[in-house]
This record gives sequence, structure tokens and C-alpha cells, in this order.
Amino acid sequence: MAQSFDSWYTANSLPWESLQEAEDRYEQIYGIRVRQEEDQEDQGEDWLDRYKRREEEREREENYVADPDGFDQLGAGIDDAQASYGSAVAGPVSGFLSDYVSEDLGAYVKEHGEEVRDRNLEESAQVARPKSREEILKEDPNSWYKYLPESTPTGHEILRQTPTSLAAAGIALPAALAGGYVAGAAGLAGLGTMAVGGATGMLVGNTASSLQVAGESYERAKDDPLLREELGVDPNKKFEDLSPEEQKKMDRFATDVSQTAFGHRLYTSGAVEMASFIPYGGVLARYILDTGLGTASEVWDRSLFTEDAADTLVEYGMPKEKALEFQEKLLARGPGLWETFWPALVQEGLMGGVSTGVETAVTDHRVNSFATSTKFQKEQQLEAQKAGQKELEKEADANREANRAGFSSAEAMKDADNARDRLVKYETQVEKLEAINERKREREEKKWRKKLLRPLFDEAMKLKWNKTITPEDIFNTVRLALEEMTNPSICPKCNGRKQVIIMDKLYKCDLCLGLGRKPMSDRTRSSYLNKGRHIFNTHIKYNYFNNIIPIIEEWELELQRVFNPYRRVK
Repeated sequence: MAQSFDSWYTANSLPWESLQEAEDRYEQIYGIRVRQEEDQEDQGEDWLDRYKRREEEREREENYVADPDGFDQLGAGIDDAQASYGSAVAGPVSGFLSDYVSEDLGAYVKEHGEEVRDRNLEESAQVARPKSREEILKEDPNSWYKYLPESTPTGHEILRQTPTSLAAAGIALPAALAGGYVAGAAGLAGLGTMAVGGATGMLVGNTASSLQVAGESYERAKDDPLLREELGVDPNKKFEDLSPEEQKKMDRFATDVSQTAFGHRLYTSGAVEMASFIPYGGVLARYILDTGLGTASEVWDRSLFTEDAADTLVEYGMPKEKALEFQEKLLARGPGLWETFWPALVQEGLMGGVSTGVETAVTDHRVNSFATSTKFQKEQQLEAQKAGQKELEKEADANREANRAGFSSAEAMKDADNARDRLVKYETQVEKLEAINERKREREEKKWRKKLLRPLFDEAMKLKWNKTITPEDIFNTVRLALEEMTNPSICPKCNGRKQVIIMDKLYKCDLCLGLGRKPMSDRTRSSYLNKGRHIFNTHIKYNYFNNIIPIIEEWELELQRVFNPYRRVK
């Protein structure tokens, strides 16, 4: 029977050969591909996971909507918009946090963003993508779409894009209205409230749309074949099929591109689009601003991505002249100017009407904003005077209560409460960071534990077992032994030394039975293996303690000798 590649490589590797050459030699000797062997290992270890995946795939096939209607496409568009939020969080937001706040916090936020993106993309994929104008004409040459220009989006394509297209405006409008109300409450008159509300809407809308575009840049940079070739990564593989090193390389580059894209867009195409987020003015003027500025911004974004990618390559060491040539190459690859301008104009024209209608419904044009705001201001001033008197009385009562509690004033008592709150928040933040680190350790342990299970299982299969013990029981026994040995349950009596000194003599620790760890009970072990205590004691216990546990201990000693040869290992 052929050895596993890992066991064979440890015993038979040659000093001068690479890992690939060793794999080729292994395949010539045993006739087994290393990748095939790894697949077989996965089949042995993860059969339950594979069963669950098959069930999930079957469920997805049953729920797949092959012929969707408009409501289906609109629902899938909502999923796409939420996935866009996930990309923005996983790209520019996590990159900023990693660079300027905390790498652990950035990694946690990236994990959250990727989870949101992947979940919503999976839900969106349950609805078939809408057919393009060209696909419809190929099926029905007499369709009325033949009278429209090339690249005209179809009705279902427009519905699918609607939630994503309106996302930034949906955030900017409430912010603008809230800013105006706050300004009015603060004492500003009609034009002042309109100015504050408009400025708030522009800033929030610009930030939201720039984050959205930066998230799209993050996803595009990871998969763009030209950028992959320039960075030495296979352009024909899916991102999830790349090696971990290549994934990390492309993700870091894409994150840098997205951060550059966010900052760059704020004062370029985002600044152009800002005026379209003002919810005041005539209906026609707002519609023209929404459509014209939105389209101009989309066209500008086409070239901004190539600039941002080229600037990032310069930061990675590419000469400026070569970066400019690469930028032109990236821009020429597409999409073309017409393919960007015309669909954007159609989409913005329709969505501009929607957003303008919502703004008109919220801010009624029949109301004189200036006069209404001025009257509102006077009413607020009278209420503020009454509230001010009540506030003074309330402050005096608070000071008297603070004096009775032993503080000089209410402010001093508040500072003491704030100090306690800050301490609680700090302790909570520390707990969150510890939880993040614990999750990272669990992921790493899961990776190497899988690699240890198979060779340990091979060794266990060579032992003599009672015929009532199945290979599945042996595999579970091996997994239990590895779990018990790798979890740091140090014996409290001998402190892991396996022996204790009594009257100047060494004795085997009677609490851990000379293992150095406080053992779990046989009842617990038999329950873990789903076996009775009699079966465990009769047919499993001897091999467990006399063969499997010593193998793991020997591996631990070997690792100590390799990584710390100057340390004395008993």
C-alpha cells in the first residue's frame, strides 16, 4: 500500500530536489497523483461537509429562477446593492482600518464585508441574469429593440440595476433633510437651512457613491487579467482557485487600488455628481442635474479606474512612463466610451425621474421654504427661551444633588461617571480583540490538524484492533487523541512535568498518570466516541494510551528538536 505523500516526503526527500520534483517522483513510484491523493484525504475526512454541500447545491438548483419577471430582477438587484456594500467594506473601509487603526480590526471588518458580499451574490445568482438587447434580437429579430441604439439596456437590466443606482441618493436625501431640520432648530433662517441641508446631502452623497465605486474597483482589480499578468498571477483562474499567497497578493493590491479610488473620486467625478444630491429647486432643474451629472460621473469613472490602478502600480515600483502606457492599454481593453455613456444616460434618465419624484414628494414645491422656515425659527426661539429657563432650574437641582453625593458640582459627578464608562468600553474592546485573535488561532489550528489526522490514522490502522472496532471508530479515536494532546490542559499538580518530588524522591504524578496533562475521564472519552465504557476499556483504551498518544508525544519532541536544537529535550 502506498504511503501518503507527506509521510513519504519526510522519509525520502532528496536535498537537491524541489517540492514539485518530489511530487513527480512520488507519482512515478506509486502511480498516484498528489492532488488526487489530497482529494482522497478530503473524501475521508470531510464526507459530512461534502454531503452538506451537495444538499445545498440541490437546494440552489430547486430554487433557481430560470425565467424571472420584473419583481424577481428587482429583488436580485437589492441583493446586488447589498453585495456592493460588502465590497466597499471589504475593500477601502477595511484597508483604511488596517493601515491607520488596527490590523486585527481591519481583518475582522474585511471578513464581515466578504461574508455579506458572498451571501448576497449567492442569493442574487438564484435569479437568471437579464437578457441583453443583442440576446433578445438573436432570439427575436423583429423585436422593437432593433429600433434602439446598440448597448441600450433592456427593461430587466434597468430593473436589476435600479437598487444599486439609487443607493447613494437613498442615503443622501434623508441626510439632507435631517441637516436642514437641525439647522432650523439651531436658529438659521430659510436660506441658511437650505444651504446646510444641501451641503449635507452633497457631502454624504459624494462619500456614499465614492465608497460604492471604490468597492467596484476593489472587485475589478482582483480579477482584471491585465493587472494579474503585471503582478505575475495567472489571469485565467478564478480568484478562489488561486494559491493563498496569490490571493493575499491580489487582495492587498486591490485594497490599495480601492483606497486610492475612494480618495481620488471625492474631488473628481464625485465632486461633479455632488450637486445632483441637493433636494431643493425646480423639478426640471433637479431632473437635468440628476441625469446629466450622474452620466458625466459614470463616464469619468471609466478612466479613473485605469488612473488609480496605474498610480498603485507606480507605488509598487513600476516606472512612471511604463505605468502611463499600461493605463492606456487598460483603458483600451474596455468598456468603450459609447458602451459606458449610453447605458449610463438611459439608466440615469430613468432613475433621475424616480429620485426627483421622491424629492418632490418629500419637499412640496407649493410650500414657501423661506417664509415657512422664518416662521418656524421664531417659534423655535420662543420655545428655546422657555426651555432655557427650565434648563437653568434643572442644572441647579443637579448641582444640589451632586453636593449631597460628595461632588463639587454636577459636572464633576458626570466626569466620574464618564471615566467609569470609558473603562467599561475599553475592557469591552479588549474582549473583542481577544475574540478576533481566538478565531484566527482556531482557523490556523484547523488547517494543520487536518494534515496531522491522515498520517496518524495510517499509523493507527496498523495496530491490532478488535473486529467490532470499525475504521470510523479508529478515525474518531485518533481525532480524540489529537484533540486531547493539542489542547493545553496542563496538570495543576505537576505543572506539566509528569513527575512530582516527595521527600527528595521522584514519583509519577498520580493526578495526570504521568502525562503532564490533567486527563479527561474515560466516561468523557467513551461518550465522545459514542461507545460504552466497557467497550472503550476493553477494546480501545490500551491502543489509545500505549500507541496513539506516544506517537503524538514523539512528534512533539521531534518538533522541539527541529525548531530549538539547543534546548535540552527529555
